[in-house]
Amino acid sequence: MPIEPWLFWLVLAIVMLVGEFITVGFFLITIAAGAILAMLVSLLVPVIWIQVAVFLLSSVLFFFTLKPFMQKLFPVQNETRTAVNRVVGKNAVVLIEINNTNGTGQVKVDGDIWSAKSITGAIIPIDAAVIVRKVEGVKVIVEPHTI
Repeated sequence: MPIEPWLFWLVLAIVMLVGEFITVGFFLITIAAGAILAMLVSLLVPVIWIQVAVFLLSSVLFFFTLKPFMQKLFPVQNETRTAVNRVVGKNAVVLIEINNTNGTGQVKVDGDIWSAKSITGAIIPIDAAVIVRKVEGVKVIVEPHTI
């Protein structure tokens, strides 16, 4: 028993919409929109290749028009601040003198202790206030805090 074309396009659209709800990538929704348009065409035009052409062309068109609109309407947070990058820009206190030549230095940032290097290469004494500028491996790169 052959399946009706409109039913095929409807099932494809539903599957793509369910997939979109799971992934939230705004890609599958463009395919679903193309399938819905192809379903409507299938009710008017029984020629399969025309339905497929409408599906392909509309899916591509929706991808380039609907996807950017949906991303603006529902922004997805891509950045997850981890322990590594959350310290950048934070104030810290030197616990062990920072001396790049000797390879010494420790700072305390938000209660966490990090090995540290000076961004300028200057020696930074104990109890000095510094700002974390970047993270390289397991060390924070700091500069003296200027008031």
